[in-house]
Amino acid sequence: MGFKRRGIFIITSLFIVMLVMMILAAVVKLVPSTLSSAESFNDDQKALTAAQAGVRYAVARLQQDFLWKAAADPPLRIIDLPDFVVEEDNGNVFGYLKTGDGEVSQFRIRFNFQDGNPGQDDMADPVRLVRHPYVSVNNLTSYVSPADVPLTGPGPTFAVPDGYDWNYQVPTREVILVVEGLAGDGLRDTTPESLEPPPGTSRRVSRVYVEAGFAQGNELGGDSVLSGGGSIEVHLAIPVDEDGKTKGKGGHLLLTTVSGQGQVNVRAKKSLSIQGGGEFNVKAGRIAKNEDGKNKLKGSVDGLLSFGTLSSFREDPDTVTTESVPAPPLMAIEWNSLNFPDTDLNSTSSAQLKAGVYFWDTVTQQMQYYDEPYTGPDWTPSTPFIEVDSDFASVRSDSAGGINWQIGGEKARGPKSGPLISVNGDVNVQPTANTDGIFFISSDSDNVTYEFQFKGPKNNTRTFYSQGDFYVQGPIQGRGTSVIAGGELTVTNGGVNIAVAPDAESGVNLYSKGDMLISTNINSKAGGKAGRGASEYADLKLTGLAYTWGSFTAILDDPDSASKAGNFQLTGSLTAYGGNPATDQPGASGGDINIWALRPGLRYDPAYSSAITGATSGELTKVLWTTY
Repeated sequence: MGFKRRGIFIITSLFIVMLVMMILAAVVKLVPSTLSSAESFNDDQKALTAAQAGVRYAVARLQQDFLWKAAADPPLRIIDLPDFVVEEDNGNVFGYLKTGDGEVSQFRIRFNFQDGNPGQDDMADPVRLVRHPYVSVNNLTSYVSPADVPLTGPGPTFAVPDGYDWNYQVPTREVILVVEGLAGDGLRDTTPESLEPPPGTSRRVSRVYVEAGFAQGNELGGDSVLSGGGSIEVHLAIPVDEDGKTKGKGGHLLLTTVSGQGQVNVRAKKSLSIQGGGEFNVKAGRIAKNEDGKNKLKGSVDGLLSFGTLSSFREDPDTVTTESVPAPPLMAIEWNSLNFPDTDLNSTSSAQLKAGVYFWDTVTQQMQYYDEPYTGPDWTPSTPFIEVDSDFASVRSDSAGGINWQIGGEKARGPKSGPLISVNGDVNVQPTANTDGIFFISSDSDNVTYEFQFKGPKNNTRTFYSQGDFYVQGPIQGRGTSVIAGGELTVTNGGVNIAVAPDAESGVNLYSKGDMLISTNINSKAGGKAGRGASEYADLKLTGLAYTWGSFTAILDDPDSASKAGNFQLTGSLTAYGGNPATDQPGASGGDINIWALRPGLRYDPAYSSAITGATSGELTKVLWTTY
């Protein structure tokens, strides 16, 4: 019996030994795989850390400049430290990081389509290509249109093909960053000058991608097409025929956007009133033609009316919503953010005109200059005059050129034209001992007026600056010029059609510290600086940004007579702040908006306001984060 027990013990022991040997064999086989998995996991973590570092770098650059997309040409070394290098190259970013023990990791970002020079992205191809298919897209400064995230073609260049497809879009005021992080033994021999592992290497490189989305907060009031620190009143004119008889009930205030989609905001700190018009006197949408050739509203435009006190309007409930808020935000454009011309008396870049009255004598057909302010319709000269020659040489001290007047030749479009003043450069009004404003008036303003033609460059801005009032009897038109007044800004007796480009140095085309008044009456006989009681009005068209510290008034109709009203068209943004935007709350002094017009149309274009308000930089909020 003892012999049998000893046999069982031996057999059991041999079985246990065999089992242990099998386990040890399995462990021996698993050790390299386990070690390799651990190393791979470690490299993945290092690659993830590198990608996160790339996100942090990009966010820091974007907070400095919302327009940033690494468009340096030629390539620019932004950070150049012994163990940390970042280079930007025509829309691509390359980061190189090295630890104290010699381990290397990298991050890469591509905004460049890598599709030619300049390609669909308006950028030349970078010296170094980012060899992955994920394109980052910056849409932070767009208030209206989403941006496509393009699908790329096959490797090795991953170029975006012409007529590309996309599977999602970046919303307005957001950016999508796709950052590639790399780590592993395969990067051991790479350097900032040679980022790619040596050809044929079999050493491991881990790749991790972080896709992150960020959004900017609303710049206060920068999302509004019309905003007032006081009350806003829009008076819709009733159309009249050639015999002065009324036709219909009038139209409506139309809110649109440059892209035909998005939201249009109208903000009034006090009341918002729209008088006249049809069943609905405020609508939002995009104008298009239906099958009968008549106008209809299309698109995905939403109007939002914000006001602080009891208001009166009839909104189209399908396209316009309303909200009553105690203090809606208004856009603040400070005086020191504007572009001013050279003020040197001997300037070679800016015309230096003396402040005072420029008086057109309809009898002698001569312009006369008086060193004194204009005091209204009863003004009579109290100082001797100087004859003003065609280039204003008798009243200026510079050698810049850029402004002249003429009669005949290139005639103005206005029906009551007097001298045509052509402005194709910067103009600074030099104050005198008697006045700091500039006034262009005529001896018969009911029949003969000035006309200003601005001829600024397409993608830049010329500035006409007066430290005091700017006052013109006659129409103004043209492009590329900002009129800035340190006092009141008044244009009367004719139409207005001026524009600046959205990519110019400044999107401002009218700016005043005092009230802003535009009256397009063509044959007025009423009193006052701008006068009411005209029987015919021209159109007003502003493309850009109009801004006043005071109140804004546009008179394109006389509701007390069967006048022929003018159309009011604004593309960009108009604000009557009602105070100093640097120190005051909106509405501290004025800020009312009053518009009398036939068919007022407000088209929101954020390109103007975002460039001037400082909305091209600021804090970002994370809205998306994913790793793959």
